[in-house]
Amino acid sequence: MNTLNRPGLHSILGVAALLAACERGPAIELSAAAPPQVVEAVVQGVALPGFEHLTAAGKTLEESVSALCERPDAARLASAREAWRRVNTVWRAQRPLMFGPARDAGLLRRIDLWPTHELMVDAAIRPEADRHTRNEPSARGLAAAEMLLFGDRHYPADEGQWSEPARCLHMADIGAEITGLTNQMANRWKTGYGPALLEGEAMAVLSLVMAEILNTVEGMLWQRVGVPANFFRGDPRPEQLEAWRSGQSLAGIAASLRTIEVLLAGDAGAPGIASLLIAEQPRQARGMVRASRAALASADAITPPLRDALNGGRTRDLFDAIQDLKNALLDSAALLGLTIAFESDGD
Repeated sequence: MNTLNRPGLHSILGVAALLAACERGPAIELSAAAPPQVVEAVVQGVALPGFEHLTAAGKTLEESVSALCERPDAARLASAREAWRRVNTVWRAQRPLMFGPARDAGLLRRIDLWPTHELMVDAAIRPEADRHTRNEPSARGLAAAEMLLFGDRHYPADEGQWSEPARCLHMADIGAEITGLTNQMANRWKTGYGPALLEGEAMAVLSLVMAEILNTVEGMLWQRVGVPANFFRGDPRPEQLEAWRSGQSLAGIAASLRTIEVLLAGDAGAPGIASLLIAEQPRQARGMVRASRAALASADAITPPLRDALNGGRTRDLFDAIQDLKNALLDSAALLGLTIAFESDGD
């Protein structure tokens, strides 16, 4: 029997309280919209500006690392760390749209491979490291960059470490790759992929969007919450969390959930996926949006860092709320007749 699917009384009451809070919050106002209108809102209102922000954040990280390596000090290290937090948060916000160019280029493996392999990163920053060692995927991307910038008790990362040329070489290489890949993806969305989606069959496009939302939710449910929390199977495993060194695990989850809410409910007058259901299935439409807000409320109810709260009831509430969101999304996808394909995050 899978005990993860049998929430305890505390979790049931916790999720019920969050759902009740959402019911008491602002009314969920949705207007009916046609599929092409929703596709336009996704592409023009969420995807294109989001990928431009991601490219800018990657460039800032690259520049901050260059400044740190040029003259290592505490202020420049703090600036590089803040730049990493920014690019990681924007990446997480765009995670529900990482299909198409992102999948084609293998970006999830090249940028978003968690957890990092500490021994491979350590080998990659040694003076004798060759190109093959530094190109190993488990020694690159956001996870490796976090380890190098924030460190832990086994792998220090204070400003004194940044006088080592090999460390700077590898970190600069990671930063340049993140900038290059995100810029390439943003350009593809702007000049080719985005316009093609606008001209494509709208429900097929929305199948891609809903599928990637569900892939993101599934990743949150297990890789980002369930596996590290290790519910009912032993002690929590905080080092399995994404971004545990920087304390950004919760911020990343919240960023993904905020984008999901916008994709479902719409924003600034633009419609979301729920607008396709509001005329004939108003309860389901509002329930899907309500579930996304309840999941975000669950994340906001946890005092960061998440690594210190893994064995608490609020983390289990978050898990259950994400599970409720997944179920609502699957039900809505079925009602809309959307085709859902789950992908491996390792591409």
